[in-house]
Formats: sequence, C-alpha cells, structure tokens
Amino acid sequence: MTPQDGAKKYARFGSVRCRSNVLDGRLTREAADEWAVQQMHLTEDDTDESAARALALLAGIDLRHGPGAPYLHSDEQVSGRLDELRARRATS
Repeated sequence: MTPQDGAKKYARFGSVRCRSNVLDGRLTREAADEWAVQQMHLTEDDTDESAARALALLAGIDLRHGPGAPYLHSDEQVSGRLDELRARRATS
C-alpha cells in the first residue's frame, strides 16, 4: 500500500467514523466539519473520487439555516449519508 492509498482509506474511514460519532453525540458537528475541511486540504491532490465525496459530504455538516436555526442537514439526512458511505465502502 502506498502512502497515497493510506490517505485515501483514512479519508473514507474517517468520514464514516466522524459522521457516526456526530450521530452518537460523541463529536460535535463543528469538530467534524473542521476535521473534514482539514483532510480535504491535506489530501486534495491524492484523493480519489470516493474519498473526496465522503469528505465533501461531511464538510458543512455544521451549517445552519440561520443563527439559532436548525441544522441544514437533519440527523436523518446525516444517517442516510452514513448508510450510503458504508455501502460504498463495502463494495470498494
């Protein structure tokens, strides 16, 4: 496995793990967004489409409709994306 392969796998796995931790209340949406954006910058040249999509879906998880408003992406939507990422990971 090359370092690039490791970075791709970490980005995909980390995205799933962050999303799961947000839903379980072990990680804030803000921390998950910060991690995803950081990973996007660190791996932008070496990330495959699947890993880039996983990070892009996680980035912005903390966005709201406005101050004090509900999150743009509900817990149900986050859960649906988590299921999608797990299904993709299982087939790759």
